[in-house]
Amino acid sequence: MLRNPADGTRLRILAWLAEPDTAGRGLTADDVAVRLGVPLPAARTHLRLLTALGLLRPPARTTASATAVTRCASPR
Repeated sequence: MLRNPADGTRLRILAWLAEPDTAGRGLTADDVAVRLGVPLPAARTHLRLLTALGLLRPPARTTASATAVTRCASPR
């Protein structure tokens, strides 16, 4: 799963975050697992990898139990 940063699931997550309603509120690993039909641990791993690559960022306030992210601004 981690060998290809351009994995189809990760691209779907980024496309989903580009939607105006999702971009404003962000999403959680639970959201990803339900919408994309992947196990919760896999959803968390996808979000952590995208965050490590600088494509997502955690919101200012999160709880330890939640993995919530928003999309970073596109580089200019």
